[in-house]
Amino acid sequence: SESFIDENLIQSFGSLEFKRFLVHQLVKLYNNKKQYLLTFKLVYKSIEDNIYDLTDKSLKFLFPLEYVSKVREIDPTVDPLLILSLIRQESAFNPNAMSHVGARGLMQVMPETARRFKKRIKAHQLKKPKVNLNIGIKYFKKLLKYYDGNLIYTLAAYNAGEGRVKRWRREVFKNPDPLLTIENIPFKETRNYVKYIYRNLYLYRIISDNTQEFSNIADTFVVKTN
Repeated sequence: SESFIDENLIQSFGSLEFKRFLVHQLVKLYNNKKQYLLTFKLVYKSIEDNIYDLTDKSLKFLFPLEYVSKVREIDPTVDPLLILSLIRQESAFNPNAMSHVGARGLMQVMPETARRFKKRIKAHQLKKPKVNLNIGIKYFKKLLKYYDGNLIYTLAAYNAGEGRVKRWRREVFKNPDPLLTIENIPFKETRNYVKYIYRNLYLYRIISDNTQEFSNIADTFVVKTN
């Protein structure tokens, strides 16, 4: 369902303390049921309404570590926090997500893209997390290798397509400064997509318990490929 409780109901309670308590309980409920998009919406709205505080603990509700072990299992050479950052933006961790153009699953893989790696795969199989992650990670790494580790080009191509990035590299991306490259992405959707994933990655690295995975965000403009 879209929501277990109408947000207007929260506002109907007079006590700010009780509103905070109710929001906190709902956030935990949504999170436990893996209703992450509902979690995100409720937290953002509650912060906006000054009835929820953004703390280290609440930040973990906004950036769940779901599937991190599965990503490591599928490919130990890829940064799992980077893949989670992409998944959060693509599907909000909903394995049944499907876009208006037919992209499916956690990493929003198009069936025709999937068949480049597994010829006989059926579209409905992309709803299976392990299948989707396996193919999505392979495609992501293929792009990363093609662009010599340039994460900005890789993310832009993942969102807007390889053909568009090829044209932008030829006609638009004239300045080597990575921040200007992001700002010069012609499509607003893709420009914001790249920014959001960098935001996700930055915050994932802050909340990660593994300090070895925390590094300067500028270090990710070019990623080592294997």
